[in-house]
Amino acid sequence: MKTMVETVSTDAIGDLRERLATLDRTSAPGGSVADQIVKPKQAVFARFGLVFTLERLPELTEDEFRSFLLFENNHHWTGLRRQMQFVPGDGLDPPLIRLMLYLD
Repeated sequence: MKTMVETVSTDAIGDLRERLATLDRTSAPGGSVADQIVKPKQAVFARFGLVFTLERLPELTEDEFRSFLLFENNHHWTGLRRQMQFVPGDGLDPPLIRLMLYLD
């Protein structure tokens, strides 16, 4: 029985390696993938790292949570903004947020 590596053509593997090598140089609206996701990592951790600690969760505000859901703030997950519909307008329930973090 052939392994998965043996069944994938060398042309396909070469193509994937070539695409991976150009990933950092690929321009997209707003810059390259690295410019949009990798480079802002430290700034995102500086802004939100302490906000999402277990000690700080009981004081997490709705505005802080909603702000993190936006790609322009978290610089990694484009689909998180869709979760805003599940945040009640009357504030956050800290046990719910803890559960969300544990299940993530």
